Amino acid sequence: MRAIRVLLVTAATMTVLASLGGAAVGSPPEPPTTMAALGDSITRGHNACGWFFDCLDRSWSTGESDKVDSHLQRMAASNPDLTGNVYNNARADATSADLIAQARQAVTQEADYVTVLVGAGDACRATTAEMTSAEEFGDNVTAALTVLAESETPRLLIASVPDLIRLWEIGHHSIDVRNTWMLSGACPTALSHPDSTDPDDENRRQTVAHRLDEYNVQLAAACEGYAGECVYDGGAVHDHAFTLDHISAWDYRHPNRSGQALLAEVTWSAMQRM
Repeated sequence: MRAIRVLLVTAATMTVLASLGGAAVGSPPEPPTTMAALGDSITRGHNACGWFFDCLDRSWSTGESDKVDSHLQRMAASNPDLTGNVYNNARADATSADLIAQARQAVTQEADYVTVLVGAGDACRATTAEMTSAEEFGDNVTAALTVLAESETPRLLIASVPDLIRLWEIGHHSIDVRNTWMLSGACPTALSHPDSTDPDDENRRQTVAHRLDEYNVQLAAACEGYAGECVYDGGAVHDHAFTLDHISAWDYRHPNRSGQALLAEVTWSAMQRM
């Protein structure tokens, strides 16, 4: 999604494992045995296969659909047993404040690989004044990572926040999209009055874009301060120029199957470049 800014198991399995663990190719870490996903409705695969329900098999992180090629599927290529030890702790409408409880679940589940994608819920509020502040967002994420580090210190992948203003840019010209957003009340801060060029509406969108950038700065800092091995995607999810072909026609807000596959590829590729 736009100025919203901000793993392909190859034949060279040792290289992939080294990328995941930050170890030398000659001494790769053990492949994950248990994974957990933290975040919101995006990671639940919401509306990726039907109307207003979660499609867990299409999650970019933990999905099992061969049409998504999730992180789970890519990692299971080197450890097939992983498919029986995967937990999707993400919840619809979750914000950064919910990450701590989700992290505690991951600790109980003994996850040694965890993905994090959060932030859209913090920005999608009734007004910009109600958005989670950048400082509070950073504190919430850091607190969740501290919980994870108190146990087995799992390896982490942290994705940048998708670009909600990119979503507005690609969708607001369509009457079907506009009507869907208005009828559902989707993400008022970014998507209300979608066809308006009034200065107040333009300023509102700019405020959202700026806050998302701040969230991504906080995610990068939290990852850097994590006691274990952590990779932030470098803004890859936020910066990717997704299109309406990647958005669910049920709500024109969440990724569809193609969008979930794109998230899996973008985040995995970002991991490989690090």
